[in-house]
Amino acid sequence: MELEGIICFVSAGVTTRRSSRTRDVSICLWWLETMMDQARKKKKKKKRAPRGRQQVQRAIRTKKEDELQNSVEALLRAAKDGRLEKARMSLTRLRACEFFPSLSTYNLILKSFEKLSGSIDVEKVFTEMAMRDVDPNLESFMILIRAYGRAADKAGVKKALIRMFENGIEPEGRSYAVAVNYLAQTGDTGSVKWVVNLMQSRKPAPSEFTYAALIKLDAMEDDARAAEEHFQEMVDSGFEPTLDVFNSRLFVNGRKGNLKKMDVILRELLESGLRPNEATYAAMIRSYLAEG
Repeated sequence: MELEGIICFVSAGVTTRRSSRTRDVSICLWWLETMMDQARKKKKKKKRAPRGRQQVQRAIRTKKEDELQNSVEALLRAAKDGRLEKARMSLTRLRACEFFPSLSTYNLILKSFEKLSGSIDVEKVFTEMAMRDVDPNLESFMILIRAYGRAADKAGVKKALIRMFENGIEPEGRSYAVAVNYLAQTGDTGSVKWVVNLMQSRKPAPSEFTYAALIKLDAMEDDARAAEEHFQEMVDSGFEPTLDVFNSRLFVNGRKGNLKKMDVILRELLESGLRPNEATYAAMIRSYLAEG
């Protein structure tokens, strides 16, 4: 448009100039028109070439995205059907894809292996994520803690918490509570205390989960008084007790032979709208049998 404006301007001025300069102006016009034609041709060539390359690149990208999607879907489908070897083969194919899943998709894969095979394959997915420079998030590490917990791997649970710090992720109350619950199932009071001490040193925001962890440790240490103090503090802070909290209180009071207190706790549990589970009944039966 600028060149065309110059040509029109010069053309308009040709008739007003002296005849001795007409030839020079004509040459100038010819030069400008030639340059403008070359610019048009060059512009057209530039447009055509990228458009062709973009179409090819788009086709290649679509094919690679399809390969990735097919591998992920095959893996999740195999895991859902309980076919471990098939899921592992799909993970191997996934590694060969040039494209890689998003973090949310990796978390779906982690959950699938957590339920299917446990910590061994979950760790393999973590390795795959590291190779792809995909940083795990809080949800990723929660899955890792559960995987080690289900395997009753006490060292693995602790290691998962430490790795969270190393990756710049601060565990929240729920992370500590889940770790405490799994470690409590092993009966290892020392490991539970290690997690609770770590939690208290990091000072996460108080929640029903942090109190559940504290009361769990109180129960394992047979400290019924501390359990009731933490319970009252929990209620006063506005947090609703979980079923696990009620079960921990029943457990420790049953160990102490406080049957009347157990009746009060059971009534509180029922009034809260929660439903007793196997652990609830086990604590009650164990205490009554102990009393004869």
